Amino acid sequence: MPDSPPPHPSGGRPRECVGFHEIPFTPVPVKARHDGWTPARQRAFIDRLSLSGNVARSARAVGKTPQSAYRLREHAQAASFRRAWDRALGAGQSYMIDVGFERALLGERVPVVRSGRCVGVNFRYDNRLVMASLNAMDRRAARSSTRDTAAALERYLDILERERGVAEKQG
Repeated sequence: MPDSPPPHPSGGRPRECVGFHEIPFTPVPVKARHDGWTPARQRAFIDRLSLSGNVARSARAVGKTPQSAYRLREHAQAASFRRAWDRALGAGQSYMIDVGFERALLGERVPVVRSGRCVGVNFRYDNRLVMASLNAMDRRAARSSTRDTAAALERYLDILERERGVAEKQG
């Protein structure tokens, strides 16, 4: 079907996908339940999120609701999980932007069918998809530049805090 999205690597075994990289994190300690957020389910969710960039789709893929995923993210001991979530979401969204941009520039194969048989292939180009991909790339660039500044500020404040602690011990 021409309007359907391209087959996505997260459909099968995410860890076998080209370009997949595991995002390390400490699973959130929750009450043990067979249908709960087990450590394996949390890892699978982060894996799928890093490939799709879609929280709802990733949560459903591991048999959970998006609402329960957001509740898990807000857990008091979920700092590592939140960082992994943010990294995975960024990676997944970047992947989807790249797929959209590639499809927009190279076109999408649309089979020509006559009497139930494929007699040829046309390529369809979508200028709206190009513009949407370019806008998403601009937003991604703006986010990364503000994150770098914030990260630099955090590192600087950590250094100041450590130096203050050393000075207090010496003085």
